[in-house]
Amino acid sequence: MRILAEQICDNLIHTANAVLWPSRCLACGELTAAGQPLCGDCWDGLKDACSDCACPRCGAVVSEEAAKNDMCGFCINKKLHINGFARAGRYESTLRNLVLMLKRSENAALIKLVRILAVSSFQNRFASERIDFVCPVPLHWTRRWARGFNQAGILAAGLKSIGIPSRAVLKRTRQTRPQPVMESYSKRMRNVRGAFALKRFADVQGKSILLADDVRTSGATINECARVLKEAGAEKAFALTLTVPAGQI
Repeated sequence: MRILAEQICDNLIHTANAVLWPSRCLACGELTAAGQPLCGDCWDGLKDACSDCACPRCGAVVSEEAAKNDMCGFCINKKLHINGFARAGRYESTLRNLVLMLKRSENAALIKLVRILAVSSFQNRFASERIDFVCPVPLHWTRRWARGFNQAGILAAGLKSIGIPSRAVLKRTRQTRPQPVMESYSKRMRNVRGAFALKRFADVQGKSILLADDVRTSGATINECARVLKEAGAEKAFALTLTVPAGQI
């Protein structure tokens, strides 16, 4: 009887909580089924945004046939220091809303969901690769101070669940203009050139390192981070982001 009474009490509390504090969709704010982070429409939007094929070198949206090649038309004529790329999907619909929310909030349910996306993307692309550790793409200290956290660090920390440690071996040495305002890839490369450096006493010699960030716009930022790591002795540099643009600049 005591166990039954406790179960009834728990059910009443759960029902009361659902009435007083109903679940809201992380992406659009609409009511959801109890315990669900997204509503039905936003789940569909997330599935659609994550349903395309990716270039294995730069993560660009490509055809199923092109995804079988080592690189695509976007990256074939560029000097890429990245050895491979994993991402969840396109910067559209639900995935876009989640990324924007991640920049503004450390919501526990949101963090759990994007970390699931990051781990799934990693396992789909790099399950057979040797990765020594994941390094979040650093923010300049002024932006980190204003925001209170680095969203790239949130993703990097999520990979601990599959045994990959996180080490912040890079630092941003100067503030740069926001990449989306730059009109071309060459201007974005110049914007971030020399903006990153290895931290003092950081050991990357012979390491295979995964760089993590929330968004890849043109790829210039992650490519510059990879260049710094390799010039410091890293063997390989891979990349993981939540999104890439639907088109290319």
